[in-house]
Amino acid sequence: MYKHVIPVLTAATTGLLLFAGPAAVASSYQTPVNAAGRSSADFPEPDKGQKGFSGWERVVSPLTSVAPGQLGRVVEVSCGEGKRVLGGGHIIESGNRVQDRDVHVVASRPNEAGNAWQIGITNLSAISYGVKAYAICANVGQ
Repeated sequence: MYKHVIPVLTAATTGLLLFAGPAAVASSYQTPVNAAGRSSADFPEPDKGQKGFSGWERVVSPLTSVAPGQLGRVVEVSCGEGKRVLGGGHIIESGNRVQDRDVHVVASRPNEAGNAWQIGITNLSAISYGVKAYAICANVGQ
């Protein structure tokens, strides 16, 4: 544990207070604080917790068409058996960049079970768009 001391310097000619930069605070102005004379042997070893994650993979849904004027089209991609979703996103495929501003992602989230990623797409353009959802999945705590 460290006690932070912010050094203040007074400019002799102007009377202004000057503060030392963060590098000075981080190096020479940190002093160790002893917790009532205790050593590290007085504190219990922290719980190691569960193991991390393994078997990382990126899964992508098939291309799904979102028709012109379609609101809130949901596309979902699931993780492999026993895996949990860590994150995800979307891919919008179109050859018409002029109308891309009319396609909106209205949701991008894990499902309630935590084993799939869902996206919601609204297409306000005059053309169809192809959309894919992707998920980053892994075995967690095994």
